[in-house]
Amino acid sequence: MSNFGFVFDPTQVKPSTGRPDPVPTNRYIMHVVSSEVRPVKSGQGLRCALECEIIQGEYQGRKVWWGINVNHTNPEAQRIGQAELSALCHAIGRLQAVTDSSELHLQPFIADVVYISVERDPQYGPKNEIKKVMSIDEANKAQPAAAQAPTQAAAAAPAQPAQQQPAAAAPAQAETGNASAPPWQQ
Repeated sequence: MSNFGFVFDPTQVKPSTGRPDPVPTNRYIMHVVSSEVRPVKSGQGLRCALECEIIQGEYQGRKVWWGINVNHTNPEAQRIGQAELSALCHAIGRLQAVTDSSELHLQPFIADVVYISVERDPQYGPKNEIKKVMSIDEANKAQPAAAQAPTQAAAAAPAQPAQQQPAAAAPAQAETGNASAPPWQQ
């Protein structure tokens, strides 16, 4: 038996309703809201744990977590992690040396997020993974003017299996009345 060290009154705290399901596979505008650099489970490196938040569309306010190996004894793991960190720095326009993960906070970027089912990852699924990041300008250039319909953002992201896909798979773009523009231009 362990003492809390304080008196907890459950009538004063709203009960948890559980965690929300991961967001559907799509392209989202997000930013980093918090970060922490900590040792990897094996103890053979450092991982930057980033808490990212979707900042526009139907899933605004939802979180996606991203872990980047910033230092590792395995050269390939370190190369991949540092390439991901470089991609994030380029996406947010941070092209100077970075010494603290807080320098990455609150700068918008585009992320291709995929839904990972519990069947694909029985230990940690269902969850989301960030597969690619880019600047908002880069995303605008990558999308031809004729292909700026709302469904194109969803088509640009990897498909998710139909049986795993939540009902509302595309972020709401008609909210602003300009459904022909991608959400980061609305």
